[in-house]
Amino acid sequence: MKIHGRKILMLIGLISAISLLVYCGGGGGSGGGVGAGSTTVGEFFTDSPADQYPVVDITAYEINICSDNDCADKVNLFSDADGLSVDLARLNGVLKYITTAVIPEGTYNRLEIILGNKADISDNQGQAYEAFFAPMTEKPNKPNIVQCPQDLDGKCYIRFNGAVQPLSNGKLVVDFMLKDFEVKNYSCDNPADLTSWCITEVKMRPITADNEISDLEFELHGMLIDEGPDSLTVRQMGTDYTVILTDSTVCEVNGVNFIGPADCLSNLVQGTCLEIETVDDPASTTTVTAIKIEVCSLSKCGESGEGDGEMHQQMMRRGTVIKGADNFTLDTFSSPITVTANTMCEFNDARQTGLACFDGLLDGWTVEVKVNSGNEAIMIHLED
Repeated sequence: MKIHGRKILMLIGLISAISLLVYCGGGGGSGGGVGAGSTTVGEFFTDSPADQYPVVDITAYEINICSDNDCADKVNLFSDADGLSVDLARLNGVLKYITTAVIPEGTYNRLEIILGNKADISDNQGQAYEAFFAPMTEKPNKPNIVQCPQDLDGKCYIRFNGAVQPLSNGKLVVDFMLKDFEVKNYSCDNPADLTSWCITEVKMRPITADNEISDLEFELHGMLIDEGPDSLTVRQMGTDYTVILTDSTVCEVNGVNFIGPADCLSNLVQGTCLEIETVDDPASTTTVTAIKIEVCSLSKCGESGEGDGEMHQQMMRRGTVIKGADNFTLDTFSSPITVTANTMCEFNDARQTGLACFDGLLDGWTVEVKVNSGNEAIMIHLED
């Protein structure tokens, strides 16, 4: 079984030139100044449209670049001992900001991602599976290595080796291409064990075309630490961001949508992890305007502990719309889904609220739907 139609892109700006040489120079971002012979790097994750799984959750611990094939000599770009939980399936059309780093001038010929040894995958019925990475060596025409050595203590590294070139916009785009991952619906150790899955093939390659990442919105996760009359402050990786709320900002809290500064702020609680969707680049500015805010689990902010946001992962549905008179089903989910006055939707880049979402929904569309326990639609998103 393959995971179809999904690419996982990891964007790391200004890492290398055609010769794999990182040039010194200036640069913006929230990561501080740049020393002689170094450059500032903004790091992002993103994703592309539809896959059969509405949840593909990984835990990232480190991002490194290496000057040797074995990654003995490496530069760390990102590190989190608790691990940063990332639901790759929720990053369609979004650049998720990770952090800003400073890279010394040098030659680098490996990119290394250290992840947890599994991905948590949920199907369209809400059934969750642990899919473990099977070790793989580098193969002809597949310059990727996956290994899970004992000294990584339950983690794996995925390395890419090959020509690396920066985009003209100063970002290096590494495409994980989940559609080409091979996922078996049985255990890596025992084919008779169907309680866990096994990821047996991984493909990673650099992206070279700017238009593949153009016109995407940004996503920022941060802990809510303060509120103002029409703004809030979140802290992400030690940096404070001012988040401006407008009359059209949507805040989703425990499956209920609130619109505008007053309703949003009255329902948000300090100390929670927030997912903020914005058109402003968090690597370039610490003041962003929120399009949408969602309360999520602490792990999405790189914090340990349980949070309110894990519930959404068991209620994501993706499939083709079969529209009825006053509700709809999906080809992957037969229970009727109803649209209420609280439903939000995004069709063809236009956002709507309430029953207008049902009126605008068309048979045959591929959509992602977030539902509550009563199969009421919280959010409907048209997949590209």
